[in-house]
Amino acid sequence: MKAATSDKQKLAKAELIARFVEVEFLEQAPRYVVAAGDKRTGQRGSGVATIGVKHARGYGVVVQLDSGKLDVFDPMQLLPAT
Repeated sequence: MKAATSDKQKLAKAELIARFVEVEFLEQAPRYVVAAGDKRTGQRGSGVATIGVKHARGYGVVVQLDSGKLDVFDPMQLLPAT
């Protein structure tokens, strides 16, 4: 049986993992529309941040959709909203 992880241990692990994550907040929140590819197609929202993992090739764009939901998208899945 797996031993329970304490809150202190979880926090220590989160702080360790955070060293490998790069977050850049978007000052001028661009507007996006989600391109074809899944059920979110056509939804619109504002960019909040980009998230990358150090030494990884890609990154994700955090978008707050007009519905209020926060979600992460591949940059190739977003188009500028007009």
